[in-house]
Order: sequence, then structure tokens, then C-alpha cells
Amino acid sequence: MAPKNLYPSASLDTISSELIYTQARLASDPNAEDLAPTIDPLLSEVTETGAGQQSTWIAETRAQAQCDFLNGQLDNLVVEFADTLLFTVKDRTSTRVTHYLRQTPYSIVRLGLASELEVVREWPESLKNETDEALKAFAPKFTDLIAKGDAAVSALGKAENARSEFRMRSIELLVEKLNGERMKLHTQLAGRANEKNLGKYWADGFFKSTTKRRRTKDEVETPEPS
Repeated sequence: MAPKNLYPSASLDTISSELIYTQARLASDPNAEDLAPTIDPLLSEVTETGAGQQSTWIAETRAQAQCDFLNGQLDNLVVEFADTLLFTVKDRTSTRVTHYLRQTPYSIVRLGLASELEVVREWPESLKNETDEALKAFAPKFTDLIAKGDAAVSALGKAENARSEFRMRSIELLVEKLNGERMKLHTQLAGRANEKNLGKYWADGFFKSTTKRRRTKDEVETPEPS
């Protein structure tokens, strides 16, 4: 039986484990130990690909951290502005208040950065026309944070796309190659088994096999903790 294909969605750690297992089994068997070194270049490719994947994770994490920081800054500014607005206008039902606060300040700050930016995007232009200097002073503050927030959201989107593309263009292609190499190795081992009368299942033993077991009722019905 040919080895089961590695899944494109498999982690690189899982893929490395599969290769290391095969190499160790080859090295352990006098009838196959000469083939063990053929796994080394495959492991090197997995390691190199892992470094590339790590770089995409780092870039995405840094971009997310920047978004989270700016989200906190914008939250603080929204609350500060709302407090100043309500202190200045006094009447919560006034159109001067509802023009900005169509929802409560704390509903706004619960939003993610991208959504919160859309809520406050038009505020700077309106604030420039306010007669009260305390309110007008918020215009440049919002303008600055909106610009920084837009840049951060864009950077995060690019980082997320780069990570997704790396899996599609690098990891999935690597898995396809490894499946082909594993199949060729199995064919070679099967041929050797036939030549040396090692048994029809001898070649199968060099590849990890996963046995799926039926889950119990408790495992099916009890959700894992998140």
C-alpha cells in the first residue's frame, strides 16, 4: 500500500515528523539504510520553507500589534472627545451631539480599528467648523490618527495576504513535491522487497500510519475548552 499523502494544510512540524520518521526507519534497517541520506535534502527544504513561513508570521504579528496600539489610541480619543462634547453642549439630544455620536462612545470603542475608523472618518471636517475651540482642537488629532490607522489596517491586510499566499505558493507546492518523493521512495522500496523477498508489506513500514478511532459519545457531545 502506498504511503498516505501529506495534507496541504498540514503544519511543517507534522511534515518534518513524517520525514524524520521515514529517515530513522531507513537508517535502522540494513536492507534500506543506504536510502536514509535521500531524506536530508527534503528536510532542508522543509526547514527553509519554515523560515519563510516564520517571517510572514512575524510581519503579520507586528502589523496586528500596530493596529491594536492605534485602536487603543483612537478609543481614548473618542472617549475624551465625547466627554468634552457633552460637557460643552450639555444637551445629549442636541444635533451637535448626535451629529457625532449616533451611538454611545462605548459602543464605538468596542469596534475593531477598521470599523471604528469608518465611524470617525468624517469628524475632522465637521470639527473644523465648530465654534468652540475645545472641540475644534480635536480635528487635527483625529486627522492624524485616521491617517495612521488607515496605514496600519492596510499593512495588516497585506501581511495577512502574504501569509496566505506563502502557504498557497510555497507550502502547498512543497507538500505536492514531498508526496511525489515519498511515492517514488515507496516504489523503490517495494521493488527491493520483491528482489530480496522481504515481504509485500515491508515497504509500508517506512512511513507513519495514522489509525483513526471512533470518538466516544462523551467526546462527541462535550466541546473542547476554547
